Amino acid sequence: MMTITKTVPELERALAQCLAGIKPADEAVMEEARQRQAQLAKPPGSLGKLEDISIRLAGMTGRVHNKMDRCRIIVLCADNGVVAEGVACAPQSVTLAQTLNLTRGKTGASCLAKHFGDEVVVVDMGVNAVIRDPKVLDRKIAMGTRDLYLEPAMTRQQALQAILVGIELADQAAADHVTAVGVGEMGIGNTTTSSAVLCALTGAAVADVTGRGGGVNDEGFRRKKQAKNIEAGQWVQCVVHIILLEPVKLKQQNSAVHGQA
Repeated sequence: MMTITKTVPELERALAQCLAGIKPADEAVMEEARQRQAQLAKPPGSLGKLEDISIRLAGMTGRVHNKMDRCRIIVLCADNGVVAEGVACAPQSVTLAQTLNLTRGKTGASCLAKHFGDEVVVVDMGVNAVIRDPKVLDRKIAMGTRDLYLEPAMTRQQALQAILVGIELADQAAADHVTAVGVGEMGIGNTTTSSAVLCALTGAAVADVTGRGGGVNDEGFRRKKQAKNIEAGQWVQCVVHIILLEPVKLKQQNSAVHGQA
């Protein structure tokens, strides 16, 4: 398990530094990419979303011609404390089993990745078990989150550290000359936590964003919706504050520092 040695202000500064390095897409190159699409021997717009993707990709890389020849799938694995409320049809132990199966090519994601020649990096962010498999990257922040129905699932320090681990993994992929990264996650109870965050981000009603996930029965479905009551799940506000509000504040602070310099 990782020991979080940095304080919240230190983690916030690290996040601010990363945010300051994010640049907007190159509009000039995107226009070149649009013109190239118009010159190809095909009906205009016939490739649909693929054309839009190629144009956006040009804006991100600064190149009209891009080759996606090395892809990496990063799977972040962790347990969700809210499973204690009976919101899932599978036991929590399945998280550990599937985390290991991902390294052995025994899951849908790893089978597809192998078929297409893509790499799979499996990361333990918070599986509620000790994993000694060298094929699993240890970035464990805690032995799972706490039960969001009863208390905050994560501290602000843990949430910031988790975000920065994701940034670290992306930086490593770039250093390894990976041209495309796919991100996924594994954790029993994940649809409950995901839709709880979605409620907080969008203000949507719990009933509108909650499904049966892996197939819970009627009673489990009722408990799942109850567990995601925003008043009970106040922990999501911490994540929302970091994701939506802090970048704005940190960016303003960063601009002020540069202005003084």
